[in-house]
Amino acid sequence: MANVTTPDKPGFPEVYELAVTDPVAGGPDGVDNVPHKQLAERTEYLKAEADAARADIDAQDKRLGLVEGSSAVAVSDALRLAWKRSDEGYSIEMFSPGMTFIDVDPINVTRTVKDDDSVDVDRTDILQVGRTYVIYGDNGQESVTVGEILNNTRFKATANLTRTLISGKMSQTDWKIGYGKATAPASGIYYSNEIDVLRYYNDGMLNIRRDKGEGRLTVSARVIGGEWQDVPLVETVEEQSGTRDEFYKLPIGGNIQLRAVADKETVVNHMMVYTSPEAGRAYPIDQPKNLTPAQGAVNVMDPVTLTGTAPYSLYGKKIVLATIRIATDKNMQNIIHTGTVENPTGELSYTVPGGTHAVDGSYFWDFFYTDEQGAVSLCSIPTGYSTAGVFEYVVPPIIVAPANNATEVMAPLTVQLSDFSVFGSDDAHAASKLLASYSADMSDPFYDSGEVEPGGKIEITEADGLVVSEDVYLQPFHKGTTLGWSAAGSITHLRTADVFNAWRGYTATLDSQINSFLADIPYNLSMCKVSDTCLLTAFRLGSGLTLKCVALTRGSAEAVDFTTATPFDVSPVDVDINGLSALAPMGSNHVLSFFDPDFNLDGAVACRLLAKGATEADWAVSGSGIPLSTYGYLFKIKAAKGNELGAPCIYIEERALNETALVVSDITRPSNTSNVLTKNEIFVDMANSPNETAIVSMSESEVIFAYSYGGPPFNVKLYSLSRADSSSPWEAAQLITTYESLAQSAQYLELTKMSADRFVLSYYEGDLNDDRVRGKIFNRVDGNWTAGNEFLTKAGENAAHPVLASPNEETVVIVYGTSNTQAQVMVYEGADWVVNDPVTVADFGTAQKELDALSGNQLALLQQGPTGQGSYTTMIAG
Repeated sequence: MANVTTPDKPGFPEVYELAVTDPVAGGPDGVDNVPHKQLAERTEYLKAEADAARADIDAQDKRLGLVEGSSAVAVSDALRLAWKRSDEGYSIEMFSPGMTFIDVDPINVTRTVKDDDSVDVDRTDILQVGRTYVIYGDNGQESVTVGEILNNTRFKATANLTRTLISGKMSQTDWKIGYGKATAPASGIYYSNEIDVLRYYNDGMLNIRRDKGEGRLTVSARVIGGEWQDVPLVETVEEQSGTRDEFYKLPIGGNIQLRAVADKETVVNHMMVYTSPEAGRAYPIDQPKNLTPAQGAVNVMDPVTLTGTAPYSLYGKKIVLATIRIATDKNMQNIIHTGTVENPTGELSYTVPGGTHAVDGSYFWDFFYTDEQGAVSLCSIPTGYSTAGVFEYVVPPIIVAPANNATEVMAPLTVQLSDFSVFGSDDAHAASKLLASYSADMSDPFYDSGEVEPGGKIEITEADGLVVSEDVYLQPFHKGTTLGWSAAGSITHLRTADVFNAWRGYTATLDSQINSFLADIPYNLSMCKVSDTCLLTAFRLGSGLTLKCVALTRGSAEAVDFTTATPFDVSPVDVDINGLSALAPMGSNHVLSFFDPDFNLDGAVACRLLAKGATEADWAVSGSGIPLSTYGYLFKIKAAKGNELGAPCIYIEERALNETALVVSDITRPSNTSNVLTKNEIFVDMANSPNETAIVSMSESEVIFAYSYGGPPFNVKLYSLSRADSSSPWEAAQLITTYESLAQSAQYLELTKMSADRFVLSYYEGDLNDDRVRGKIFNRVDGNWTAGNEFLTKAGENAAHPVLASPNEETVVIVYGTSNTQAQVMVYEGADWVVNDPVTVADFGTAQKELDALSGNQLALLQQGPTGQGSYTTMIAG
């Protein structure tokens, strides 16, 4: 049996009444079925209307459900927030239909191609040109701005995409929205629609209610089509259990768009943009005010110094930052420069970098403060100024030395400024000035140099208020004869040492710290520091002709007494040693031992590798060693600190009858586990007759060496050797300088490293100047070694057999003597030497000595003891 059919689009027709004359007829067109069909059509119509009404009711119910969520008062909370926060207007993102800042549901992305700007989607009719969206999928997400709609399923982005995506989604956010809240994934991005509640205002506020997790939201805002600007967080409060409210100060007004990025998963309940209430609201930091330049100031010269009122925290929190902004419009939307001042305390003073301003320009500026908890003040009210038509000024100097953020800075502090210069004119250098403060904003300086004549020395001493363990801030100025003072130069920060140079004025005698460790008389002494707790020494005992070695260890870097290990033989039993020995540390596990074979043994082993065992006291010979000469005997061997793969040495070698050569070699091994040694000659001089040698490592890639020749009086050549890195070959030696007729004796030639950029060349003058020691300092200046002032030990006992060490970059300690052992301290302060009086550190002082710097202010002295009393170590401390 067939059913009554209805039209595709049912209406609500009149119902036909059968007439008495109508013939009875069935079927689709029979008169008997007409009223039935009309009634059925009415039913279909009413059903459609009812379904539509039900759908609308369901939507409204869902909307209310989404808004209310689990709380029946969420809507009233939102309204109360709006009434409480806003003076004039508000707009709320509740993540619910009809109450949201976004209007694009996710659409399908069918394809993107890396380094291409076209995007295929399933529809483009809801996209807007110029708006930014988020494309996201399994292989990440990125933001794209629609540049052009190409057709119904493709648009062109304003920039090429950074990844290929086969399928994904595109929306104004990749946050998961549902039940009146949104969950932002890590790195999730949210872009709002255009919000017009601030269209009549220059700024506003943003309140975000969110979970109490660790996630951080980074918020930005822009006028549509403008640049994104950071939106600072000004306050965080808890107004509802389980959530916290974050309040952000919107720096701009007008029709704006928001962007929020979460660093970790974060749940956001709502966001509200509202006009800033000026009355009845307390901010944690007072709103600052601009001071200078005055509003409307004209003919302002570059560089411009901006000043503002000091910060004030209502809750006594430390102010950690001042942020300064310069714009070309009074609404502060076209920002051209942003600067900061750390830890401001007094009135703000900020010098804008030269070149920021143009001549005949109009500018506006404001600033705000941030406290230690991240709260910020309101921005100061912007003020404007205009620059001069011509810029003429003294360029603010910079501090050349000490370097910014230098540490362990000693007193006195010598400061070097950059050269005087002028912009846009000519002028003469009249004076310079330096301020020093313990505050980063240079408030309350403890030192003011006053006007210092050009080339004058600027030095801050302890008497000036310089103290240990403090952060110090320096600010320089130059003055021109015509143009006057420059603006303040950039601030240099440094940290003073925990203890200023303890060696200055050294007077201590430390006989109680002398330890005897050998019963027999040692000869051919040498010593090297392996670590702060281990010294390795080499020597020949009594009349024996075999080189021995022994480790001296201590329990800690602060301990005074060393413990002696058992001596062991270093030179082969069939090789008698003749002259001096030398030790070169190679890291903390290996040492190279050099010695002079008997002159009758050509080609004899003269270098062996020593390896550390299970403890620092346990050392032994490793491998068979190598000869240094195949021609004749060796003498005056000295070695420098190396790395795990090798160490340089210098020696004089007989290569023909009555003909000697000065040789510098690098002794290497193929790996840090090998004991096979190879000699690589890197410098040979056969033109002169060498007499004394010296060598020192400045780094793993730089060596300084010197040797004397001729005489008397003797000449001295000083060279540098360098390489690209520790694994590269050495380049050709570079002559630093030659001293003709330097000294009558020039014995005991020494090179002492003070820092990576400073060393001392010293020598014993013999019969001149009461047998004193003279030293010449060399500093690296613009990449070149430059000689500085000399020192000369004070008159006193014969300064023979001197040894030197440097405990820090401004101190050299010299130990010398024959009848007793004297220590004399030279302190390099600025460009001058301060020479202390000699101090006796032992009541004997035989010929052979070795000196090495340990940790802190400690030196280790190894020396030959009196007849029958063996060998001694002495701890010398500043």
